[in-house]
Amino acid sequence: MNFCIDIGNTFIKVYGIAHIDSVKLLYRERFWAENFEDLYALLKKYNPKKIILSSVREDNNALIKILEQSDAYYIELTKKTPLPFSMAYKTPETLGSDRVAVTAGAQKLFPFQSSLVINTGTCITYDFIEKGEIYHGGSISPGRFMRYKALKAFTGKLPLVEPAEYDSFIGQNTYDAIRTGVEEGCFGEIKHRISQYKDYFGPINILLTGGDGNFFEKRFKNQIFADSNLLAIGLYALLLFSYENNNEI
Repeated sequence: MNFCIDIGNTFIKVYGIAHIDSVKLLYRERFWAENFEDLYALLKKYNPKKIILSSVREDNNALIKILEQSDAYYIELTKKTPLPFSMAYKTPETLGSDRVAVTAGAQKLFPFQSSLVINTGTCITYDFIEKGEIYHGGSISPGRFMRYKALKAFTGKLPLVEPAEYDSFIGQNTYDAIRTGVEEGCFGEIKHRISQYKDYFGPINILLTGGDGNFFEKRFKNQIFADSNLLAIGLYALLLFSYENNNEI
């Protein structure tokens, strides 16, 4: 088994992956980002052969030391990590590792094809790779929950509304008006962005992932490829790329 470790501000996500003829997710675990003891226990239990670490935090020195001292082939995804695609992005040093990983995942699933990855989480991010070779960039906008919270935080009287089903796109009370504004706004934005890329680049793959992926998948039906594990697939693709290029005979 191989480990892809993704450390965020809130959670640590560990993906156990095997690769024989195709990528197969064997194991997935999530726990609080402060709880490194659970991660150490998983490393000891499974003794992975190859490991990639992606983290938004800077205080990972103790973990990195353990990974470097293990028998596993280990890399950390940083701004200097070699990538299997070229960059047209003008400030790659500012590009989030999650955006790099999902782009690598799209390239792995659809090699030599153009793909737009839509990652729906705290933010909605759009990342485009042309012909599986050139990463162009994309855009970032507030996610669903951020929009709900912003309406409460930056107005005097609007309440904090929880997402829920609504009967019509016309909200007939304050709660449903907020829901239709947020939900239809997100859906309309995503639909518009997809149309922009298709109009400019022609036929492309649309990949949907992230925490709100299941919510939006229902709205788009068969127009998209949805995979909640796209980031893990991308991290593993980057791990393999590094391993193969460092072990060439």
